[in-house]
Amino acid sequence: LAINGAGVQTGMARVFSGATGANLLTFYGTAAGDRFGHSVDGGFDTDSDGFGDVIVGAPDGVIGSFADAGYFATYSGATGAMLLRRFGNSSTDRLGFAVAGVGDLNNDGQRDFVVGATGESGSGRVRAWSGSSTNSLAPILWTASGDGLGDEFGYALAGQFDADNDGISDVLVGARSAVSVGATGAGMVRVLRGDTGAAVFTAHGLSASERLGHSVAVIGNINNVGGREIAASSLASGLVRVYDPSNSELLITVYGVSLSNQFGASVSDAGDLNNDGFRDFAVGEPGFDGPGLTNNGRAVVYSGTPWVATYCTAGTSSNGCVPDAYSAGAPRASAAAGFQLVATDLAGQKSGLFFYGFSGRQAVQWGTTSSFLCVKSPTQRGSVLSTAGT
Repeated sequence: LAINGAGVQTGMARVFSGATGANLLTFYGTAAGDRFGHSVDGGFDTDSDGFGDVIVGAPDGVIGSFADAGYFATYSGATGAMLLRRFGNSSTDRLGFAVAGVGDLNNDGQRDFVVGATGESGSGRVRAWSGSSTNSLAPILWTASGDGLGDEFGYALAGQFDADNDGISDVLVGARSAVSVGATGAGMVRVLRGDTGAAVFTAHGLSASERLGHSVAVIGNINNVGGREIAASSLASGLVRVYDPSNSELLITVYGVSLSNQFGASVSDAGDLNNDGFRDFAVGEPGFDGPGLTNNGRAVVYSGTPWVATYCTAGTSSNGCVPDAYSAGAPRASAAAGFQLVATDLAGQKSGLFFYGFSGRQAVQWGTTSSFLCVKSPTQRGSVLSTAGT
């Protein structure tokens, strides 16, 4: 926790210049142990001065006798003046655990923001606030709650997309401890209508204790159908799942190699890094050990297309060729002959099999001198194919 000018560990948030990296503004929490700065975002203009403003969460803040009630505050991006501060209503509400600037939810021409309180009402709640909110007038647009006790609804938040194509920006929520049918702690990701807070898409983790919804993000259009997709991570299981919320389809799951690497600690849109016309996405892996280092961490960036992962590093064949495997098209249950697996530079006049799976990379591949079965079990395989050539 950062220490304020009085030597108290309140936490801190800073704004840096995008042009020079210079520190423009610094904000501190109100009391020791607030964890001020646990969540930050911006982009809305509360005071309509033409400058973007900032929101900061402090989920362990105390108000009166209410420990861990939490709070959030918004600040002028131009002057650093506090514009709004609100505290949780009771102990362990943890208001401000997640915050996000979102789109214009009430169609007043002003971007709004959402705040998560993971312990409120037992299940957690998310509130949408008008982007024009100040201490004298702070309209709450809607409130949404989790489905059950201990869901931690509001653990992660994101916005700036329109999942149901109604012209109003929607809100993405993670609830990492939500219960699925017969699966305690599977976790959940949900899309809420921007104007009402009603659910328009919900996906749960696929197994108990997966804890999907640790981090969430609005990313690109990976399947090149409709609008943007959403990504939700599980730190406990070391994975990220990508969904198309317009048709409730799970598109892809990417996995880390080892749980100790903490793959999925964060997930974010990365823009179009390779200039191929598709937005990419990034996954944080803070426990990764770099060469000669321990827990120095890394960020893994995935291309928006193609989004089928090839896990094997090819060995050299007996005739000196290095095979290559890749995919073409998008694998969809509803699309006939829309996807191909291709292998090139193979030994001629030989029979072979494609192995594939849905559980990620094999941490220790089979075979010692060349790559073999790099896909984690249970594996699937195609029919026997023959190569051409000589």
